[in-house]
Amino acid sequence: MTEIFRPLFLLQALLLALALVSAVRVRAGQRAVLGRILLAQRSRGKLRWAAWIVLALVTVLAVSYRETFAGVQDLAFAGLGAAALLVWLQPSPRDSALGEDGVQRGWHARSFRDLEEWRLTGDHLRWRLFGQWISTDVPAAMHPQVREKLLAICPDKESPHGMGKPRPDYA
Repeated sequence: MTEIFRPLFLLQALLLALALVSAVRVRAGQRAVLGRILLAQRSRGKLRWAAWIVLALVTVLAVSYRETFAGVQDLAFAGLGAAALLVWLQPSPRDSALGEDGVQRGWHARSFRDLEEWRLTGDHLRWRLFGQWISTDVPAAMHPQVREKLLAICPDKESPHGMGKPRPDYA
């Protein structure tokens, strides 16, 4: 019976290894773009909790049916460990970070120099990514420091919207 499961578990291990390498490379690239992290907000979304619950249930099933998976149990637990690591490493779309050199939201990070457009409003630095406004959490107390940095690097990219000027036409 284990001969049937072995190729499946090996395929699972290969796919998880590729996903882990990809997630680690993306995070390393984000860290290089952001520089030293000043503020990070990590989402504890429902999807992340659902993934942890599914992993826990699969672990319980693997332990309960250890006779069935006797020949591939090591591969099964290695796969579960890799999946848990992947859930922990991958960014949620709502994760955000402010670094000395850039901003990050979910899987995307941009240096201040590469921002399409930006504005500081409320408790956020809003910036355009692929034509859409997204935000990174920046408390109002940090606005002067961040504004000074942004004006030094990319003053021409500050959006006039929100500064008492008419809303620009983005069409």
